[in-house]
Amino acid sequence: DPSRTEIRYNSEWSEPLGAAGMIQLAAKYTVARMLERDDFTKRFQSQTPISVHEFLYPLMQGYDSVALKADLELGGTDQKFNLLMGRHLQQE
Repeated sequence: DPSRTEIRYNSEWSEPLGAAGMIQLAAKYTVARMLERDDFTKRFQSQTPISVHEFLYPLMQGYDSVALKADLELGGTDQKFNLLMGRHLQQE
């Protein structure tokens, strides 16, 4: 039924992913590609620290797209990088 709304929580697929799954997921994207994100580029150039967990956020948001088998996603321009991450991971 297309009119039915279902709420899903990403803990459904992120918790079973575990450490080994996170490492495999992280292997799907490079640090160089992460640094293409505008805010990461600016911070890297200004030598402002970037924590590893900040790289994990777009990966996990992208993995949400994979787990949900998303065909369409809506988001603000501030989320464009994360949404494109989902497309990349779906191709992988």
